[in-house]
Amino acid sequence: MKINLNSYAKIAQIVSVSIIIIILFYAVFSYFGPFGSTKLSIVFNKNRLPAYVTEIIGFENPEKNLKTGQNYRRVTGFLAQLKIKVFKTFTNLNAKIKYENQNTNFVLASIALKSPFKYKTAYKKITKVLENKLFDNLDWYKISDKNTGKILFQKGDDICEKKVKELQSESNIDPIAEYENCALMYDKDSEYLKEKNPKKNWVNYDYEDINSFMSDIPDIMQEEKICFFNIDGLYDFVKVKDYSSASETNTFNFAFNGFTKIKTYIANEDLDFAFDYQDLNNLQEKSDFNIFIYKGEKKILEKNISDDGNENGDEVASVIKNLSIKIPNLEEGLYDIFLDASDDMVFDSLVSKQKYWAFADGIKLFDPEKNIDLYSNSGNMTFTALRDSSLQTITITKEKGMVTESGPEFQRKELDITKIDKPYLFNRNIYSKINLPVASLNIEFNNLIATNIESLQALSTNNLINFSDFVKFNKESCNYIISDYFENPDEKNGIITASADFSVNDLFLDENNNFNLLLQFPQYNRNDAGDIKINRIDLKYSR
Repeated sequence: MKINLNSYAKIAQIVSVSIIIIILFYAVFSYFGPFGSTKLSIVFNKNRLPAYVTEIIGFENPEKNLKTGQNYRRVTGFLAQLKIKVFKTFTNLNAKIKYENQNTNFVLASIALKSPFKYKTAYKKITKVLENKLFDNLDWYKISDKNTGKILFQKGDDICEKKVKELQSESNIDPIAEYENCALMYDKDSEYLKEKNPKKNWVNYDYEDINSFMSDIPDIMQEEKICFFNIDGLYDFVKVKDYSSASETNTFNFAFNGFTKIKTYIANEDLDFAFDYQDLNNLQEKSDFNIFIYKGEKKILEKNISDDGNENGDEVASVIKNLSIKIPNLEEGLYDIFLDASDDMVFDSLVSKQKYWAFADGIKLFDPEKNIDLYSNSGNMTFTALRDSSLQTITITKEKGMVTESGPEFQRKELDITKIDKPYLFNRNIYSKINLPVASLNIEFNNLIATNIESLQALSTNNLINFSDFVKFNKESCNYIISDYFENPDEKNGIITASADFSVNDLFLDENNNFNLLLQFPQYNRNDAGDIKINRIDLKYSR
């Protein structure tokens, strides 16, 4: 029988092409996920990473754990970062991370968010908690809410400790023996306390559910410190007691320029601000600016003010215009007003009907012909002169009645601003009066600056302590902790598996469609806490 080799060759060719097409079809379909989802894996067993990982920072070279046989990369510091390519066809992202963690308190996964601002880099992050050993080991009374994912820790009062102190004031007793007898009594006799908190049966606590705590925040924050971890919205609960609206308008007749944040309080009144603005036209670019108003994370207003049409940089200032912002029927609470502008834009003659308002985080004063008195509750303030007219000696003092809590006496402090662009740092965590002979200076601070002390006291949220990022947490400094951290991750043979869900629509993508996956380890110190070893990261994109 004669074999037709050409036929076999054609069949082989068809089969080969079909296999290649199937492989390409599978690869393209799995990568772009037309059926709803696709999975990508980053395994740390090789020096070469997948093509969709365009950059890796904060990791050492791959190693192997001889005990578990797992491959991993050690984390070198408190922040590790992977730049990952993503396609906009997806809406959801699940990041599953496998790692070893010996002692480090916090392990977080976060995604960088795009800033709404044009003239200030202020990227926000969506942070998901993978693990929190501090919470896992905390023996405070704990309430969990599975519906909201929130958890509340209450320090409470040790009834036995209180009883021993009362007895000691009356007679000589053995405090240890008396404490043990008291503890045994509560263990044995108090079924109510045992049922509520089996770990520490004689602890007195205030709240039986998270909702009652959230509704009570406005009152208890005046007296007690509340720590919160990776949870939004607490500032929405801030209320000023016995508030009444202003009887007259407040005027700030000093010029300032560039990006500015103003914090104010609204209750049973309209938001009402007005100011003059002028484009200096020193820069060869458009100088339009945006106004944003937020209540917490909720955007209330976004308004664009167009450029004056001069983009030549000829230093011919535009005409002065006035802008009024009025919003009725706002909910009671704290509001943030952002003037998102370049340094070419100068604002002046700010008039407000709000009783309490203050500048937050920083202000660039631009008025060399006036002197000004300001008040601040910031722990750090940095003063910088950017022009010859700003060189001056500023005076910082504390006056009687400015601070309610006791502390060391504050002496008069003078800072000589004698050089251009050289910052001068002042560090003092009390209410301070700042006298500027020349109201032309850049001031950066970590809290508020106002024209009166009353605004600082009303707008202050010092009793709400946020330790979500890299702030060292001291559990003695607060009475309550509230968080969205709910339960421990899975662990098997020393390998922890934790996952976090994100919205792809919220990702900050660069020009190459890359986003940053951040792994944060606050308080990470290899000498004290041991190693964090990342084994692999699985990414699942879906619609």
